[in-house]
Amino acid sequence: MHPIRQVLLVAGLTGLLLSCKKEEEAGPRPVANFTHAGGDCTAPCQVTFTNDSQHATSYAWNFGDGTTSTEASPSHTYQAGGTFTVALIAIGRQGTDTTTQVLTLKRAPAAPLAALLWWAETARLLVR
Repeated sequence: MHPIRQVLLVAGLTGLLLSCKKEEEAGPRPVANFTHAGGDCTAPCQVTFTNDSQHATSYAWNFGDGTTSTEASPSHTYQAGGTFTVALIAIGRQGTDTTTQVLTLKRAPAAPLAALLWWAETARLLVR
């Protein structure tokens, strides 16, 4: 093989190996994932979120009720029942990834009818 071709071949292979090594050093893209516990409750209630994300160095949570957190695995108290879309953004050296889950919390029950009737009767007697 001609010496110039050998140099070009070696230079090309070296460049290829270096570019592969740079990609390895940078690491994989983050993958966002989480689970939650305590969501089967009547509001107000506390829900604990467990972050199962991979290849991330920081996190951004949106709990779907106007509040946020940057903790890795936060707990959050929902003050009212309803349906909330919880979002987690996992941030890493190779970018970001987002996942969402829908969380439905029970609303506090209305006062029992017997208690309301008792209060109504008491108020009627007081007015007399």
